[in-house]
Amino acid sequence: MILLFADEHDRTEKEITGILFGCGANIVAGNRVAGRGGFTVAVMREPVAVGSCRGAAVFGGGSADFAGQRLPDSVTGICEEGDLPALTVFQNSGVPVITCGMDQRNTVTLSSLTETSALVALQRSLQDNFGREITPGEFKIALCRRYSPFAIMASAAALLTEGMRPERF
Repeated sequence: MILLFADEHDRTEKEITGILFGCGANIVAGNRVAGRGGFTVAVMREPVAVGSCRGAAVFGGGSADFAGQRLPDSVTGICEEGDLPALTVFQNSGVPVITCGMDQRNTVTLSSLTETSALVALQRSLQDNFGREITPGEFKIALCRRYSPFAIMASAAALLTEGMRPERF
């Protein structure tokens, strides 16, 4: 499961849900449900009680609205580098973090970005939700339209945590 914490009017949230829906996700947002039969993305508009679940927690725009959010230690946090409210939630919850940004210190970076493709780099090993190790490397993602760099990186990181290998993007 992927938990996406974002403001309702945030463009990044719409991009991430669009990318993940295109990759087979079921999207649950408020009173809307759209399904493709694969994994599930639950969009959170306000802090919620999150029970025990294995997956990823992605913080998009408006992460300051989730300052009191707590997460189970069975999730992996994903956020943009420098997103201090999200990083604080992850630290207070004791969860591992995947940061996304253009600096090599981040776990997921972009090596290149064109109108039709992105070359995403995983800078260090991580484990997916099934305990399998994903080794560092670069993978190419075909793009059907323009997306923000963070939406591309966060979506790639979320898919990796769901066990979807780069070849399947």
